[in-house]
Amino acid sequence: MRIAIAGLLGGTEGIYIVPGFEDMADYDDEAKAKAAGERSAAMPYAFVVYQPQGIDIINNMGRNLGLELATNILAALLAAFIVSHAATNLGRRALLVVAMGLFAWLSISVPYWNWYRFPLDFTLANLAMQVIGWGLAGFAIAWWLARGERRTF
Repeated sequence: MRIAIAGLLGGTEGIYIVPGFEDMADYDDEAKAKAAGERSAAMPYAFVVYQPQGIDIINNMGRNLGLELATNILAALLAAFIVSHAATNLGRRALLVVAMGLFAWLSISVPYWNWYRFPLDFTLANLAMQVIGWGLAGFAIAWWLARGERRTF
């Protein structure tokens, strides 16, 4: 299977939409573009992240989880910085953090659904994850900021 995919994708690491043009210059050829449109309407669709080298994802889980934790902490620190300057009370600060999660969903997940045909269930599940996750983070951030403000005079 790996060889068949490598041949289909040219063997080069990247993100591929299948079916697609083999040569990007074909976009400018009206006949080739029309034929490709008809072919793609009749074929299955795939969004493929292809890497010719394998990776042991099972035994590298710690690295991936650590990186995920680090980026989530950085995102939460950025959210805390923004809401500490932009909002005045706990509820508004929490809602502002939820709005940041919605902004991320609208600017990333919805375009993936629209352009790359990510499944609607996946997109809506991502919405729930963003709202719930950033809602919890928002209340924690707002609480923490309010706690620190009581100490300063």
